Amino acid sequence: MSTSATVSYTQAKEFAIACGNQQHPFTLSQFMDEVHRMFYNHVDISFKDYFMELVDQEGEFVVHHSKLVEYGIVTSERSSNIKKKLGELDMVEGVDFELLRTEQPVKQGGYVTKKSYILTPESFKKCLMRSRRYTGQDVDPAIYYRYFLSVDSVSLPRGGPATPVSRASQCHGSDDLQKN
Repeated sequence: MSTSATVSYTQAKEFAIACGNQQHPFTLSQFMDEVHRMFYNHVDISFKDYFMELVDQEGEFVVHHSKLVEYGIVTSERSSNIKKKLGELDMVEGVDFELLRTEQPVKQGGYVTKKSYILTPESFKKCLMRSRRYTGQDVDPAIYYRYFLSVDSVSLPRGGPATPVSRASQCHGSDDLQKN
């Protein structure tokens, strides 16, 4: 981590602790927007809204395998590639994903079976955390797992006040925390 990234991380963590101490009424989305605005505004988090939707759907099979391509976890939507990647990540059918089979008509007559994999948000997060960039890949999945690490490490403290932080005297709009 660069020095400026370390400073931003430290200041963002102080901000989170101050918010927790003051029991500031942020929603998680508002809190993440504020942290982004104050400390990480140079980072593209256009994907945040989709990830926030998934928070309310934990344990449900809602993430279509096309998101694995969109977020750079795999490079092809071929069902064999998806199945291989899920196997490499020790994903279990019925727990981490569901396999859906649909019959689609073909021009010559008859039908072909199309396979779709639907993951839980937790499994999708696990895929992001364990992904890596491959040669020729358009999307670098590192930005997504780094986002999850930021969310995990710069989150509002739970279960009572945290240790007071000297520089974080105010939660909302604490200008002294914005120095980089």
